[in-house]
Amino acid sequence: MATADQFRDGVITIWKDDRGFGFIEPADGGARIFVNVNDFALGLPRPAVGDAVRFATVSDPNGKPRAVSVSPPGMTALNAPIPRVRLRAPELLGWIAVIVFILLLVALTVFFALPIWVSITYIVLSVGCFTAYAVDKSAAVTGAWRVSEARLLALGLIGGWPGAVVAQRVLRHKTRKPAFISIFWVTAAVNLIALVVFGWPPLLQSLIELAT
Repeated sequence: MATADQFRDGVITIWKDDRGFGFIEPADGGARIFVNVNDFALGLPRPAVGDAVRFATVSDPNGKPRAVSVSPPGMTALNAPIPRVRLRAPELLGWIAVIVFILLLVALTVFFALPIWVSITYIVLSVGCFTAYAVDKSAAVTGAWRVSEARLLALGLIGGWPGAVVAQRVLRHKTRKPAFISIFWVTAAVNLIALVVFGWPPLLQSLIELAT
């Protein structure tokens, strides 16, 4: 539970509602502080430029300050605990999808002699896709050149989607845009179907016979 002396007052001076983040100018001076929409107290209206807020500060993985437990100044600080990480249903389903995929890949390799280079390719593409998400996340915060959504989706389609799932959950990036998420899971499904069809010889043979 946060104590009163951990909280500061400030004003939201930058807010990008479509991206779900912004910056707070502390009332006691100092550099502006990054804030994500997920770090606001539940039940509040959408943030906007000019809103007065009370917040606690933590350091992100890069050592930069980040506002958490953000609430209106009138809210009692003791009633706004610093949030803990909790898995929501979509996040849990994403982790389950990655685990099931790994088990499927192992099964196809062991029982149907799927070439080992396929697994290696998936690992390389997943690392590359995670890196692309990390670069885009950093660019979103700093205002630098973004990685296009089309490129992120293409990386997922060709096999990097497990890395994208991990990035979405670990980096909290590209998780709030329904259109992107819907297309992303379609590309992941297409990739999985292709893996099963071409990695499971009996199924592939049956499809060829049906086609002829």
